[in-house]
Amino acid sequence: MSSSPTPLPRWPEADCFIQGTPDMYGMGIRVAFYVFWFGTLLVIRFVLKSVNDNDQDAIRPSTDILSWSLIFFYYAVFIALAVTASKAAKEIHSYSGSDEDQQPFQAVEAYITILLISMPAYLQIPTFVLSLVFACRPDWDPNFKTRREKRDANMDLMPAFHTILILIVSGVQLWFWCSGVETLRTNNCIQFGFLFVRVDLCAPGVRAFNIIVILTAVVASILGMAIDRGLWAPFRRKRRKRRRSKGVGATDAKIAMHMELETFFYLFVSILLIIAIELTIKWNCIQSVNYASTAGQLIPLFISVFLVAFFLYNWWPSGTGGDGSNSTSSTSSPPSSPPSSGDTTTSDEATTTVSSPPSSGGNISSEKDPWMSGPYSTRVVRTLSSTTSASDHASGEMEGEEEKEEREMEEEEEEMEEEEKEMEEEEEEEEEEGREKQTSQTARKTQKIRKSPSTWSFGSESLETAKNAENVGSVETICSTWRIKMFASIRTATPINASEDSGGVCNLTVVKGA
Repeated sequence: MSSSPTPLPRWPEADCFIQGTPDMYGMGIRVAFYVFWFGTLLVIRFVLKSVNDNDQDAIRPSTDILSWSLIFFYYAVFIALAVTASKAAKEIHSYSGSDEDQQPFQAVEAYITILLISMPAYLQIPTFVLSLVFACRPDWDPNFKTRREKRDANMDLMPAFHTILILIVSGVQLWFWCSGVETLRTNNCIQFGFLFVRVDLCAPGVRAFNIIVILTAVVASILGMAIDRGLWAPFRRKRRKRRRSKGVGATDAKIAMHMELETFFYLFVSILLIIAIELTIKWNCIQSVNYASTAGQLIPLFISVFLVAFFLYNWWPSGTGGDGSNSTSSTSSPPSSPPSSGDTTTSDEATTTVSSPPSSGGNISSEKDPWMSGPYSTRVVRTLSSTTSASDHASGEMEGEEEKEEREMEEEEEEMEEEEKEMEEEEEEEEEEGREKQTSQTARKTQKIRKSPSTWSFGSESLETAKNAENVGSVETICSTWRIKMFASIRTATPINASEDSGGVCNLTVVKGA
């Protein structure tokens, strides 16, 4: 009688610990990703929504740097994971288990690293749901941009890299859950993962669930990209026409609701991934990864903190870059003024009264004038300079507003032209559908003709024979261009007119009536 197999040791057994890989998922690497995630959330939710249109071009380089840095972090970690996992797969068969310092890369370590780079893939599922809503109601989408705006913003390269990253992460996830989770194990200790509770990574249910989730993310990514590229456009145009006819449009409350949903999904996925990563490290007793002491961890950490802090400092709504009008100027006026009448100058920032001294002559000499040569001359010049600069600033703002209005009018005209083209295309499609429908109806009528056992066909040279045919039920004229020229029910006495054909030889099919 064979003895039952020895059960696998459970956490926290003293022998079941893992010597971690700090340069893959150490404290510095993890915190760098966390800073990027929440920094991106702050930028999208608060900064970009509060920046006025005049600052959009100025803020774009900063947002591009932040986005590209995060994407490069994802790609760098993926390359390191691919190299380390392939090396571990070769070394794992020769590992004896005696040397703890030379322990190969474990499955749970690959799991943690994959979680770090899976943020874009997991976000595709809630993003796809919102994309469906935005496709049906694009006026609810606060991020909606016309094709011209996307072209001007050069928004084609970033989504391409983002989509490639999602496909890469999805491929790595499928490899891991199909075979990697078994290949990278070197001992009999259970390696735990996170599925809202502590679970065995090798459990069939856990593997199947993760495979389904990642496949759903891939499908959502592809469909979301298709919707963004305009495959939903015909349905969206019909909905837009109905809304115009009914006078229904978006409200600030609806737009705010979708912004809140977008923020909630992003925050939910971020917090869930952080909890999963940190609990997995704790459950599996992974050592040497809870402090940042190497250059490989400190460099990404400092880069992420610096970029996010620099961006928020320059573009936070209450900062100097957000609204660009926090600086105020004040000018001091002289304590007393001569009794004569004066001139008053008013600006947007301050109001200063400059009085003219009494004079007997028409010209004022600066040598005798205490206001122009005395202790107040500097103040007067400074006041006049500030007033001039304020007026120049105001005129510059007016010109900027006029240019902005002109750009908006041009964009509206271009959008109207695009909509008119789309409506013309829709009308052409409807006309073509109508013609096809009419042709199909005519064909069905032709098929419904009650035929007798015998049918005669005559060429144009046999018209007299066709006219003299007895008991004729109907005549159908089909030209050489395969278009129906004439269809009429006639009797024997009705003459057949073959002049309807403009060219070619018409074949007359005379169907004998009942």
